[in-house]
Amino acid sequence: LAQGSLARTTLQTQQWQYNINHPLPVMTSSGEWCILYHAVNFKGRAEFLRLMLEDAGVGYQESSDNLYGPTGMCDAFRAAGSDQDGLAPGAEDYVAADTSPWPVMFPPILHHKPPNSNEVFINQTPAMMRYLATCLGYLPEGAMDTARADQIMLDVNDVMTEVNLAFHPVDAKAGYETQKEQADASAKKYASTRLLVWLGHFEKLVHRLQPEGDGPLFGTMTYADFALFHVLDAAEAQFSGGLFGEAWQEAKIPTLRKWKAWVSSRPNLAAYFVSDRRRGWLGTSMM
Repeated sequence: LAQGSLARTTLQTQQWQYNINHPLPVMTSSGEWCILYHAVNFKGRAEFLRLMLEDAGVGYQESSDNLYGPTGMCDAFRAAGSDQDGLAPGAEDYVAADTSPWPVMFPPILHHKPPNSNEVFINQTPAMMRYLATCLGYLPEGAMDTARADQIMLDVNDVMTEVNLAFHPVDAKAGYETQKEQADASAKKYASTRLLVWLGHFEKLVHRLQPEGDGPLFGTMTYADFALFHVLDAAEAQFSGGLFGEAWQEAKIPTLRKWKAWVSSRPNLAAYFVSDRRRGWLGTSMM
């Protein structure tokens, strides 16, 4: 996200507080699960985690406290001000300071304080989804299904990376608005080419695993189901008309559409989708 997009909003959960004067984050709430993410009013990559927690009926909190700056928890932001000319003054020392519960580069971060066990503090979407799956009962059974579920989850991660680059073709770290003309052209091209290949690939996978599009990919819900659902939901929202074209409508993906609708009908997810916890879409980058 561009720095200008990081303004705090009323979405911040005040019950989960981090004391910046303490060497480690201090949780003052009794909550077991927290998602640390930018205080924004759109879904972003934290939505992958929300979907799993919501489907499981597990309560969680969200916070953006103490993410930024030279003493924040994210090493990427401790080096703020660095550019192609080199590191910002003091950045190397700030990054070297081992003061977070576990070293992380950037949000979203999953913070788990299980009863009578060590707290867990991790980032990277696939790692967080795997951890949630282990705790909430969303792991595949057997080595083959686990490998296939990993493939799907990592495919989804590749799509999200490609889309982000399509919307930031000049500078991946700069905001969309700073490169809007090039980004609009790049995103339109991506939607009419590479995205259709991905959708066709996912159609084939789902048809192989669930020909009627009416059940979990591997017999029971796994992290692969949540990952694939979200990337499809984001693609539909981003590429269903308007500036970036109608790739979602044009794609030949009948099984994929049925399967997405089936996932949406799961009771806890359906309730989440109409709740005030559900954020809107940014409008770019499938966020």
